[in-house]
Amino acid sequence: MEIILLEHVDKLGKMGDKVNVKNGYARNYLLPSKKALRATEANVAFYENKKAELEAHNKALLEEAGKKAEALKGYSAILIRQAAETGQLYGSVTIRDIAAAIKESGFDIERRCVFLERPIKDLGVYEVKLNLHPEVTQTILVNVARTDDDAKKQAKALYAQSEDYRQAVRTQLIAGIANTYYTLLMLDEQLDISRQTEEAWKETVASTRALMNAGLANESAVSQMEAAYYQVQGSVLNLQQQISQVENSLALLLAETPRNYERGILAKQQFPADFSIGIPVRMLSSRPDVRSAERTLEAAFYGTNAARSAFYPSITLSGSAGWTNSAGAMIINPGKFLASAVGSLTQPLFNRGQVVAQYRIARAQQEEAALGFQQTLLNAGSEVNDALIAYQTSQGKRILLDKQITSLQTALRSTTLLMEHGNTTYLEVLTSRQSLLSAQLSQTANHFTEIQSLINLYRALGGGQE
Repeated sequence: MEIILLEHVDKLGKMGDKVNVKNGYARNYLLPSKKALRATEANVAFYENKKAELEAHNKALLEEAGKKAEALKGYSAILIRQAAETGQLYGSVTIRDIAAAIKESGFDIERRCVFLERPIKDLGVYEVKLNLHPEVTQTILVNVARTDDDAKKQAKALYAQSEDYRQAVRTQLIAGIANTYYTLLMLDEQLDISRQTEEAWKETVASTRALMNAGLANESAVSQMEAAYYQVQGSVLNLQQQISQVENSLALLLAETPRNYERGILAKQQFPADFSIGIPVRMLSSRPDVRSAERTLEAAFYGTNAARSAFYPSITLSGSAGWTNSAGAMIINPGKFLASAVGSLTQPLFNRGQVVAQYRIARAQQEEAALGFQQTLLNAGSEVNDALIAYQTSQGKRILLDKQITSLQTALRSTTLLMEHGNTTYLEVLTSRQSLLSAQLSQTANHFTEIQSLINLYRALGGGQE
């Protein structure tokens, strides 16, 4: 059947559109609800005469839906239901139940506006979409719990999860901005080194050409020097391009228009001298994944924060020294150590069969929570140790690279003087300059790696401490 729409119908068309639909859909829904008319010549003429009135009506409906959506922003419907110890409902929560709960809260929402793919059959907090208008939707929360207290706990848990997500995103964003910023500083230093090298090669080319004119060097030497000079010039252009690209990336992270950012100098950046004391494993509790595993363990055994300190044994993360106990001795098998610590905490509960979270949880679920927490700590601890090792290694390399550069600078000066007096060849000078450039660039890259390891440590610890 061909119809003309009197209002916007989702997935069908906008007001005034002529569309073909199944006869049953038209007769049973579209025509009775006055959303459409048969596309006869008379009805088309009627629509054209009433178009302004219909447009005003649809505008009013849209505005009303917008107000409802705004009023429902952040709304949570609480439905109290009986359920088994596993959390499975005795029955289910349907569209009818949700619509009734919303109306009881004072919102005039028709049942047809509630979109639910399938009935809710378990305790928990669910997102449910309300189709308030073909152009307006709003998402609400449906909190299905045994009691009002349980509903509050579930809402609190959901809020904690959202905070964990916020913290994770915040940490990732800060780490990304920091990494991009220090990448700029590294490229700046590489560009400065390359420009100095470019100037030195320019002087070397001029000197070699003078020696050739004096009969002390040949044309091949000049050509080789010029080729090296052009190569360095190409490197300068590449670095300038990279700097521009990284500035654009930084602008994107900061949600700004790309521009040239004022910044410091890589060599002047100051950071902690070392982490010889180590990092207590308790600091891992700032990580969202560790907090989530901790809450699961807490819910399985305690339901309070009373034993939280016992979740984090006296272990220190020391980078190359690995996992160490309070006495400073290395723990060969940290997984076994954690299992023993947490196991000693939970075993009495297994033995006595206590129920502390107001509902019985199977022993298998308890063991799963403990193992999950242990594994999460191990994974997090490994990330921290990796970052510490990278930092400690780059610090050691920095000292060696400083000595290497000092020696290469001396060698270059000596080789250049010898060439000017005819006691050595251009090839030796070329080799000396290339070695010095390579060492300087390696030094810059190592300094950047050192900074990156600190950024990775920040990320591995879950961000800043409050």
